[in-house]
Amino acid sequence: MRLTVPKMDFFLKKDPSILKEERAFLMGESVQFGTPNSKKLREAVCDHYRKGQETLKGFVKWLVRTRGIQPKTAQNHAGRVWDALCFTFDEELDKSEPWKVLDDHRYNYATVQNYRSALRYWSMYMQDAELMTELTKRSRRPKSMVIQPPKPGSIPYTKAEVKKLLRNIDKLREDPRYPWAYPILRIVILTGMSPIDIVWIDKVRLEMCFTNRTLEIWSKTRKAQKIPVDLIEDEIKMLLAIPWRWEIVADLIAPTQSNTKRVKQASALLRSRMQEVFAKAKIHKERQWIHRLRLTAARQYYKKSKSLVAAGQILGLRDINEVRSRLGA
Repeated sequence: MRLTVPKMDFFLKKDPSILKEERAFLMGESVQFGTPNSKKLREAVCDHYRKGQETLKGFVKWLVRTRGIQPKTAQNHAGRVWDALCFTFDEELDKSEPWKVLDDHRYNYATVQNYRSALRYWSMYMQDAELMTELTKRSRRPKSMVIQPPKPGSIPYTKAEVKKLLRNIDKLREDPRYPWAYPILRIVILTGMSPIDIVWIDKVRLEMCFTNRTLEIWSKTRKAQKIPVDLIEDEIKMLLAIPWRWEIVADLIAPTQSNTKRVKQASALLRSRMQEVFAKAKIHKERQWIHRLRLTAARQYYKKSKSLVAAGQILGLRDINEVRSRLGA
């Protein structure tokens, strides 16, 4: 049974008999240590969770009915709220200060955000002004993430570097063997779209994108990325004009591969082609980041349109504050 350190400390403080004291010889000396009784610990955890669900069942119903949250997620929120209330209970004040779990350095960033989300719902449910104020005081982003220098992938390319990359693929325009190379490589450079996302684009989506003027990409690593058609309209038309039979872009890049290997092979081939383009442009390997191309495209589009929403859609981000931070706006 895996428990966080604060939760384990809570159970041991509540019932010290859970820990069995044992002795062992280490380098000729007798050392005393404790081993938790798994049966007692499991019973304590189950009892703690059961009490929480019984006490906060009204909170769970409120989350499901008014916030549209799935029952399982609502139960997880209730469990975190119950943990925060129990861990921070002060006997002298006879009340809990649940916001203190956000200050516990033993939790990682993701766990703190989970607690923050659950406590935010709890403050709305209880109309707790003090809790709302304490949550507002605490920054969403830890200081360590603010003072770190920017990563190489967070620095956009210059206009000269982009022009150099585009110039290196001009000779592929008239290559009859690989009619896909010129338009697809230009799409990568102009939008920063990753190879694994490009090879999954289907022909029907390309044909329909002229209607709403955006090309929507769903990625496993990011949320929906919406590319304005204005950026790559000529390239899309060139792809649709290729007289081959194809359903997805991978069919153009690796037509001889089997269906099970086609996407993987096409992605690898496109990635190697991009490495060649970077090498010919004399861009160092440490600076060859696809994300930098995406950031460059978003910044250039923002300078023309002044729309943070559109730039965020290119980056695949919804948080306007994060988009503004990435663009330096």
